[in-house]
Amino acid sequence: MRNSLVTLHHAQRLERGGMEFGPELVTQAARERAGVILTTALVTAAAVLPLILFGSIAGQELLNTLAIVLLCGLVTTTLVNLLVIPAVYAQFRPEADVEDLYLTGQAAMGAAD
Repeated sequence: MRNSLVTLHHAQRLERGGMEFGPELVTQAARERAGVILTTALVTAAAVLPLILFGSIAGQELLNTLAIVLLCGLVTTTLVNLLVIPAVYAQFRPEADVEDLYLTGQAAMGAAD
């Protein structure tokens, strides 16, 4: 969720910087954030990979299954963050007078503490 909020915040920052809202703006914001999102996902996948590769050792069967589920979830959320969230934002952008999404998310997280 944090990656999505940061990507949407970056799109809003580009728009405040003078870029006109449209598919180009959302695509640029997603491309500029893709490196960070992919790096995080790849490092996490690299940490889980040994559990998948060597999970057939006696006593490791449960960890193997857990690692496979974790890796599939990681791939799914990465694709959602890179493709689905920007597309939905481009289609259903909030009005200009709505608060900044990133600040709203930060306020909600602070209220939960």
